[in-house]
Amino acid sequence: MENIKDLIAECSEALFSFEVVDNDQLKVGFDSEQPDPALIQRIKQHKEHIVYYINTNGYKKIIKHPTHKVNIPLSYSQQRLWFIDNLQEGTTEYNMPIAFEVSGKLDLPLLTRVFSTIIERHEVLRTVYREVQGETYQVVSCDV
Repeated sequence: MENIKDLIAECSEALFSFEVVDNDQLKVGFDSEQPDPALIQRIKQHKEHIVYYINTNGYKKIIKHPTHKVNIPLSYSQQRLWFIDNLQEGTTEYNMPIAFEVSGKLDLPLLTRVFSTIIERHEVLRTVYREVQGETYQVVSCDV
């Protein structure tokens, strides 16, 4: 059986989006005029698995765009923070460290899966800033 997470990631790269309606209907959207017929066929073949994946992971919609390939301009707030950080040469002012005390047996695979899911859902946790020819851009990684 095909890895559904990999199929969804491939569809995301092709600008497909998924939405589960009424808990079992898969609504597929795409941004291109001519979507890849082979990819459409794979989606049809694995529809039930995609719906199950979306429902069991707490999603309602999966809309991802390959922003890691695009230089996204900084917002004004990000520009300000970037400027201040460059003036102070890598200050740790905005770091917010926290510690947790865990009692009982720690399920490390579950903890890893939880953090991976959180990082996968929130692009801001995968965003870095890059300077290209004197301009600073956001770059979102697809890798978790």
